[in-house]
Amino acid sequence: MLTVQNPRRADLNRIFALKHQLITMRKVLSPQRDVIALFAKRGDVRVSERTSLYFRDVYDHLVRINESIEANRDLLGNALDAYLSAVGSADQ
Repeated sequence: MLTVQNPRRADLNRIFALKHQLITMRKVLSPQRDVIALFAKRGDVRVSERTSLYFRDVYDHLVRINESIEANRDLLGNALDAYLSAVGSADQ
């Protein structure tokens, strides 16, 4: 756990590892979201109306996951700022 009083190099490594995982997830999910959006669109002759309902549901889930990824990236950015601030304070 990151503590402001005692910043450790392992905390910084963990922050960067988590950010890397989130970036990888975003790279995988974003194209999937775009493809599913095409299938979820009404009026596509390749997809029945009943099936497009399921694709819309999947699309909604992908959008929520993407929003969660972005929110967590912001939180990790804040954690990185706190870490760097704590390291700067410890050096003084």
